[in-house]
Amino acid sequence: MQFVKCEGCDSIVAVLSEGNVCAGKENEVLVPNTSDGAGEKHVPYIVSNDGDVLKVQIGEVEHPMVDVHWIEMIVVETKDGMMMKRLHPGDKPYVEFNIKGEEVVAVYEYCNIHGLWKLEM
Repeated sequence: MQFVKCEGCDSIVAVLSEGNVCAGKENEVLVPNTSDGAGEKHVPYIVSNDGDVLKVQIGEVEHPMVDVHWIEMIVVETKDGMMMKRLHPGDKPYVEFNIKGEEVVAVYEYCNIHGLWKLEM
């Protein structure tokens, strides 16, 4: 899975097929970080996965969720597709996905300050 950031409108887009995302504008391919040495943890952390429900927290130490620094989205990539949940300042950096037995390939999160992060399964 690949994510790009549109330089024209700052949107983050999951690329599902080849082609232009935003005609006439340059798009920055986001390369996800996979390890975190900072005090604030950004790598997605699997709280539990019973095969039907995947519970994800951002960082083993809970990531801040304040007006100037928060997790914007969490995305689960499965063998057959993807699921996304948006978050907002004040929310907990925790979500549950109903994966219905699908095989999870990776979990991504996007921090408004520190960018894209990935946990490969």
